[in-house]
Formats: sequence, C-alpha cells, structure tokens
Amino acid sequence: MQCSKRILIFGTGDYYQRYCKWLNHYQIIALIDNDSHKQGTLLDGYPVMSPQSAICLKYEFIVILSIHDKEMREQLVSLGVNPKQIYNQNDLYLFQRDLDVKPVRIYKKNHVELHDSRDVDYNAAGKMVIFSNDLYINGASMAVVNVASVLAATYDVIVATSEDGYCRQILNDRGIDVIIDENISVLSMEQIEWLSGARLIICNTIHFYRFLAKRCGDIPTIWWLHEPAFFYEGLDIDILKNISQDNMIILAVSEVAKRACLRYNPKITINIFPVYVDDVEQVNRKLRGKFTFATIGYVRPWKGQDLFIEAIQEIQDFYDDVEFLIIGDNSSCFAQKLKVAENSKVHFLGEMSPEKLNDMYKNIDVVVCPSRIESLSIVVIEAMIRDIPSIVSSSAGVAEYITDGLDGWIFTSENVDELKDKMIYAIENRDEVLEVGGRSREIYEKFFSKKVFSDRLLKMVEEMISG
Repeated sequence: MQCSKRILIFGTGDYYQRYCKWLNHYQIIALIDNDSHKQGTLLDGYPVMSPQSAICLKYEFIVILSIHDKEMREQLVSLGVNPKQIYNQNDLYLFQRDLDVKPVRIYKKNHVELHDSRDVDYNAAGKMVIFSNDLYINGASMAVVNVASVLAATYDVIVATSEDGYCRQILNDRGIDVIIDENISVLSMEQIEWLSGARLIICNTIHFYRFLAKRCGDIPTIWWLHEPAFFYEGLDIDILKNISQDNMIILAVSEVAKRACLRYNPKITINIFPVYVDDVEQVNRKLRGKFTFATIGYVRPWKGQDLFIEAIQEIQDFYDDVEFLIIGDNSSCFAQKLKVAENSKVHFLGEMSPEKLNDMYKNIDVVVCPSRIESLSIVVIEAMIRDIPSIVSSSAGVAEYITDGLDGWIFTSENVDELKDKMIYAIENRDEVLEVGGRSREIYEKFFSKKVFSDRLLKMVEEMISG
C-alpha cells in the first residue's frame, strides 16, 4: 500500500539502484542529480531535476542515496532545506513501520529455497554466518569468499547478504550456501530471527554498524573493517561510538582502515587482519613487444584514474610501444568524462570476470594504483602473486608493505609528476621491472598468503567459540 508522504531522492547512481526499492511505497515526486546531462530525463518513470528546481516542489523529506552524502547534505542546507528533512540510506531503519518485509532466498548448489524472513522454518542454529554488504566483484566481497572457504573446511558456514552478485555463484560452486535477505539493509541483528542459535557471526565492512548496534550479545562476533575515512562521513557517529565490544573482536585490513575508524571512535580496540588472495599457477614472465600499464577497479574519483590519465598524457607521445589499460566498471559519470582520453594507446576495458582478469594479467607489465585513498588494494596483491610490480599511491594501505624501488614503487598521493616519473623509469628500465616484480612476490608470501591467513583466522575463531 502506497504511503501518502511525498519525497525526493537525491542521487541516481549505485546507491539509488541498491536502496530505492525501500522507498517505492512513498510518493516519489522527483529524483535529484547534479549532472546536467541527466536533468530533464526520466529514470524509472521519475523526472530527474536539479537540486535548485526540485526543492521548489512540495515534499515532506529528501533521502540522499549516494556515497557523497556529506557534500550533498551541505548543498541542500545551503539552498535552504531544513536539515531535519534530510535523510540518507543509513536512516532507512527509521521507516521500518512503512516497509514491506522481503522474503529470504537461500541459494544452495543445485536449488533455491524461499522463506519468510520472520518465520522460523529456517534458522542458522549451529552455523557460522558471514555477512557481506553485497556479492558484487570487489575486494570486500572476495574477502568474504575467502573467509568462508577457509572456515567451511572445518565448520558449517553460510554467507548472508542483501545484494546478490557474481560471488554468490563462486560460493555455491564451493559448496557454501548463500542467503539473500534484503531486510539486512534496514534491520538490526536482533531483528533477524533466522539468526537464532548461530555459532559465530562475522560482519564484513563498516556498513553493518547499525546492524551491530542492537545485536545478540550471546553470539561471538567478528567485525572486519575495510573502509577508508570518507566512508564514515554519512554515518551516525553516536551509534558507532556506542557499539559494545562485549563478545566481539574488531579487525581492520590495514592501518588505513584502522585509523579511519579510530578517528571517530578512539576508545575501541582494533587489530590488523589483512586479507588473503588465492595463489595462481606461476608463469615465467618475460618482456613482450608492448609494455603495458593497467589500473584495475571501479572508475571513481577516489580511485584516481584521472591522475593516471594526466600522467599518460604527458608521456604517451614519446613511446610507441607502450599502452595503458583502465579496467573496471566505467558506468559512472566520472568515467564517462575520462573516456574522452581514449585513443589508440589508452583503452577502457570495462568490468571483467575473475577468469577474464586472470588471463589479462598475462599481458600487464606494471599495475598502477593511483588511489586518493585506498584501505589496502587487492589488485596490487594479485599483481604480487604474478610477479607483476606495482606503482602505488602513498595513500593506499598496501604501500605500508612496499619498499620503494625494491619490490615496487611508491609515489606521493595525487602527485602526477611523481607518478609520471615512476612510469617513465619502468618504461626505460624494463629488465629491472622483472626483478622488482619477482621480489614483490615475497611480500605476498609473507603477509597475504592463504596459509598465513588461515592459521590466524582459525586460531582466532577457535578461541572465540571455545570461550
């Protein structure tokens, strides 16, 4: 049944696609976007308007669905919107009375089961439940896949998420059941009735802070943080500060992720717990006719692909046998603006499956991580596994493990001249690139291998459940 409240939604990107379903029962009178190319169009039947035009309409509140919540909130307030009329995706729990409870889908290797989320015909009694924000192809989701795989060799494990994706099939192929429960986005842990009797809970990413605010304290819990500081800007810090650590261990994938959380809650205890990445069959690397640089990951402002392109534009005309690849989802407005730089040497290849990306690595000589902020960087670790050296921003968590010039190269974050110089050095010292790549493999074996990770994880889990 539709609610009579008239609302505006600010944001038409990833977060809109993920969370708009929870607002469909309201009278959505318009969508707001700052992109002039979207203004005047329709999306899902709703008109897309500028902030200045939309706020002239009669509405009860505005919901921001974007990672850029802080800037968008400030923009609305500067236009005269009452701050009390502004919400974001983290506030969806406030609308619970109006929300329709979604059914739970359980994906097993060969079939799917449907259950009412508030029915007890399914429960996780005796199981270890690993919560993932989504199952798209990204570093955090692959970390969940690997944790589940390690634990499933010893324990009964199930993965739960609100957003289905490619990684679900990987888990099912490994014999691990997956629960798709959209209600996880808006309910707290104690409200998820099928969790009753779980043996251990692992929550992956900061997105579960509200979920953990009201939790089942008798269930041992691990909270694994991956995010840099800007992810915290739209959170309710008071809730974050009041989360109890009783019967809960908090981990972070890097010092970058640890500092981000401590900045907002300095009283909690956080231990460093890096991810592991699956090893691959070693290939004897050798120089090819072309020398190839690549960035891999979502094409977004904080990933810094614009810095990579700036460096490329200063060197591409001086080397005929060099090419540059930008691999990753490029559907954002930011990516579309960067695509004007595409030419015979600069290629936007879009998102790739893990299998296709594995083949692509064979044609890459140097991976570039130009991120303005990055908690770790899975792709740099994947490069290390394959003896491929990386040029890494000083803001990336993985830079803590690299010795500049020995097993990789580090440039000062956002310094295009330094990035350019490192790229030129690699082009003009190609034999050394092979040597640096070989030494980078040693970082993987010491810090990010399955054995190192598994030993630490199993020891920690056993201590928690034995109490």
